[in-house]
Amino acid sequence: MVDTELRGHELKVYKPQVHLDIRKYFFSVRIVDAWNSLPAAVLRCKTVENFKRKLDCLFKDRGYE
Repeated sequence: MVDTELRGHELKVYKPQVHLDIRKYFFSVRIVDAWNSLPAAVLRCKTVENFKRKLDCLFKDRGYE
């Protein structure tokens, strides 16, 4: 299998369709787009500390400090 990264990473989360306004503001629904937009290199970390380090570097590169 060739890893071309055309569709992002293999750890994408399904975003449910919501019909009530109260449900669309739940954390579990709001965070899906942010998770799915992360690069695969960040998500493939072996340890939590390594994940946090790469996530911090990503946020610094995007201007969040």
